[in-house]
Amino acid sequence: MNKVETTFEAINGGHKYAICTGKRFTYPFENGRRTGDIPNAINIDVALQGNAFINIKIKIDGSIDPLPDLTDEDIKSACSAMKPYLVRFENCKISLYTINGEMRMSGIASGVEIVQSK
Repeated sequence: MNKVETTFEAINGGHKYAICTGKRFTYPFENGRRTGDIPNAINIDVALQGNAFINIKIKIDGSIDPLPDLTDEDIKSACSAMKPYLVRFENCKISLYTINGEMRMSGIASGVEIVQSK
């Protein structure tokens, strides 16, 4: 598998922010089994307005929610009303790679902040 790293802005038409479409905690796994109840990261799902609204998840390590006042219901409601939350990531690195000939993207960041809300 070939892997290339780039910046968030490079895959989002130069934009430093994106539309938040969801967030969820991830938990530790070993041998296909969940090994704990304390999350080890959170995935923030975003739509890239500078790249035909392609979806990508950005992982932020840690057990603390970086957007504690933003609920899934808030995110869904804002998107439905066409007044989405825009978020910007800190120290975001994007990995581009292929699986079975299909290009994939994933990202990792050290933090996230809301830059525009309803």
